[in-house]
Parts: sequence; structure tokens; C-alpha cells
Amino acid sequence: MNNMLRKHLLVLVAMLLLSLSVSAQFAMGVRAGYANVLHSERTTDIDGAAFTLHGDNSHGLTVGLMMRAGMKVFVQIEGYYQYNKATYFNSDTTMWFNESYSTIELPIMLGYKVVDREKVNWRFMIGPRFRFSAGASSNIDSLYTNVCNKWQLGLSAGTGFDFGPVTLDFRYNLTSNIFATEYLATPEPIEIQRAVLHGFDATIGFKFVDIRRRQGGREKKKG
Repeated sequence: MNNMLRKHLLVLVAMLLLSLSVSAQFAMGVRAGYANVLHSERTTDIDGAAFTLHGDNSHGLTVGLMMRAGMKVFVQIEGYYQYNKATYFNSDTTMWFNESYSTIELPIMLGYKVVDREKVNWRFMIGPRFRFSAGASSNIDSLYTNVCNKWQLGLSAGTGFDFGPVTLDFRYNLTSNIFATEYLATPEPIEIQRAVLHGFDATIGFKFVDIRRRQGGREKKKG
């Protein structure tokens, strides 16, 4: 990530954190769960021949923190560590390889509470998802090379429920691939096309801070 974009992102997060601190409702908690990524196939032309790269669905884990502030309309900032592992193969050449990667996920979500009771709520959220590489490995053949992208920008959308301090979230994520693959046995490297990734997360969490400011400045704390 270049320095200018990093500065803009830090300013945005700082402004959102400031708004969270003075919001009428504020919650903070931990969350963990299952992460699934769907790898579809893409075809690349290599010297007149079609090269189709298939990917198996990957399964992983995600764990991190969340902060939420607002009333019916709210902002939710999350920070997660996520681990995934996948297998790719090409049926024409019998080439196959494994990939594993860790990422830091930073969704910044705008949401709306369809139901907002003191102990129960039902909400919908959507927003950008910043993704940063935290380590990756691949055993790809020497005719190819995998280059790990340092960061990516995607989209997250989903729904969630709160039952007292317990939260349940179901999220759809759209991002590009963490790896860029190139074929090296040509005068100039040829990039192997990869499909965008469609991911699904299911997490359970616990709010250790839950503040509702009543009119008149009084606060009601839970957790």
C-alpha cells in the first residue's frame, strides 16, 4: 500500500473511532468463526492453447474484534485475523498446487437495524473491506510463480443478530485473489487469469462493552 493511501485510511479510521466514542449507542466485543471461499475457474490463452485453472473451495478460521456505534443507522468497524487454505489444479496438464495464506481483514460497515430492542436486534450491513497479507505460501511448479498481493479492496455485506451480549453474523465477501500467478516458460511471463473470490463468513461473538446513552446524558452499561 502506498503512503498516501495508508494516510487516508488511517484518517478515515480515526474519524470513525471519534464518532464511535460520542455515539448514542456503543458496543465493543470479540468474534470468531468459520470462513469459506469459493474458487471458480478461469481460462487463459497460452501460445494459442487454453489453460483453465480450477480451484477447490477453501475453508478457514477468522477471529478478531468489532466496534459498533449509532442508533437505527450505525457504523461498525471490525479487525480480523483470517487463515485459509486451498488447492488449485489444471485438468489439461495435471498441474496442481496448494496455497495457504493469512490475512488481516478490516471491514468498515454501514448498517441499519430492522429490529432494535434493548436485548435483541436484527441488522443489515454493507461496506468496503480492506485486506492485508499477513503471510502466504504455495508449492506451485517451477514453471509458474505466485506473487502475493500485499493488500486488496473488496466488498462485504450481510446480516446479524444480537441476543443480549451474544452476536451472530453471516457475511458475504467479494475480493480478488491474494495471489497473482504467472507462467514463466515463454519469452515474457503470462499472467494466469484468476476469478474473483466469493466468500462467506459465519461468526459468533461476545460484547464485553455495551453502552446505551439515554436522553439527559445518563448511560446504561451492560457487560
